[in-house]
Amino acid sequence: MSIRETKDLSKQIIGRDLNKPCYFSRIISLQNYIDFCSFEYYRCVCCFLFVSVVVLPNLLTLSRIFSIPFIIWCFYVDGFWAHLGATILFVTACITDFFDGYFAREWKQASAFGRFLDPVADKLLVSTILLMLSGTGFISGVHLIGAAIILAREIIVSGLREFMSEMQMRVPVTKYAKWKTAMQMASISCLLCSAMFPDIVLFKKTGITMLWLAVIMTVFTGVRYLKFGIIRIADSTK
Repeated sequence: MSIRETKDLSKQIIGRDLNKPCYFSRIISLQNYIDFCSFEYYRCVCCFLFVSVVVLPNLLTLSRIFSIPFIIWCFYVDGFWAHLGATILFVTACITDFFDGYFAREWKQASAFGRFLDPVADKLLVSTILLMLSGTGFISGVHLIGAAIILAREIIVSGLREFMSEMQMRVPVTKYAKWKTAMQMASISCLLCSAMFPDIVLFKKTGITMLWLAVIMTVFTGVRYLKFGIIRIADSTK
């Protein structure tokens, strides 16, 4: 397989033209990197990993996923400093949600892999920490309904995306969905702070209030996605 064929195949896999210069092409010659791989299959694999994974935006996205077990571990360790560590890790992970998209646009490193990974990382982070807070009683009573609605929406939308991808259709991420995610993350941050300061009721009240605001936005965006999906599916069957 020639270098050109490898690039064309990688373009089909990751949705990016390797002939166009990117940030890392200024540091390492892509052709020399591919030549380093002796087998045709490993050429494509290495090319995919190099261009789609080993770039800062996707590394930031992956860091959100890798931070989840550390957040849970810190949270279940008793003491103020452990809860502080869980809160700092979560807030840092939320901040990367902004910078991965920013760097991908500014450095022209957007890829199909990144578009797939970004919403998955957000859903994993939010859903896992919501379950953790529900299991430890920081979200309890009627407020569990709100957490359940958020989790149900994420599952439904993920199923819709998978179904539409089989029909060669793409579900775009709207600005309302980004606001919804930001509201969910802000709510969870306040609830994590309430674990550090159990005597300050304001943190928990603020977190619960923002949780229900996130539920409203979750339902709103979920209905929009379903409406969009039903219309596209109906048009494709005509």
